[in-house]
Amino acid sequence: MLKDRRKPSYAIDEMKDFLYNCSMLQNIEQTGKGGGELPNKTTNRKKIKQKKALGKLLKSCRGEISLRKVAEEIGLPPSNLKYIEDGVNAPTGEVFRKLILILNPDTKTRTTMDELYMAIREVPPPDVCDIIIKNQALISVLRPLDGLELNTAQIQEMKKCILSMAEETKKGETQNVED
Repeated sequence: MLKDRRKPSYAIDEMKDFLYNCSMLQNIEQTGKGGGELPNKTTNRKKIKQKKALGKLLKSCRGEISLRKVAEEIGLPPSNLKYIEDGVNAPTGEVFRKLILILNPDTKTRTTMDELYMAIREVPPPDVCDIIIKNQALISVLRPLDGLELNTAQIQEMKKCILSMAEETKKGETQNVED
């Protein structure tokens, strides 16, 4: 039986994150509890590297802002944020969301952070989960893609379509306000 040595507040954050993401592919095997098998050593090494890379990016985005100040703003003890930046722990969905809002990384860095977060947590970033929750009909749109790997051209085509729809929606909202 594995003993959880993390501070209680972090364990609570992780439980909140689990509950938040339970409908979004969270799996019990990550924790090694509930009868699941622990990931193999190769997976563990890969996740350790990913957590360290994410932590390094977060620390880089923090720049000259003190660790204590950022930790206070996101509601974490400074030691927990230090563990995240050092790659010992990965941020929960809610902590990741708050860090992104506070640190405001550039688009390229944000994309890399999102990719690392997804690889570590095996769930989409929290803002993407929010989009799906707000637009639940997207589930039936995305489900036919299960088992497929889209190529770059297909993804770019989808991106153009989505950006076009977003622009139309924004124009419609602007017109409704003006009317």
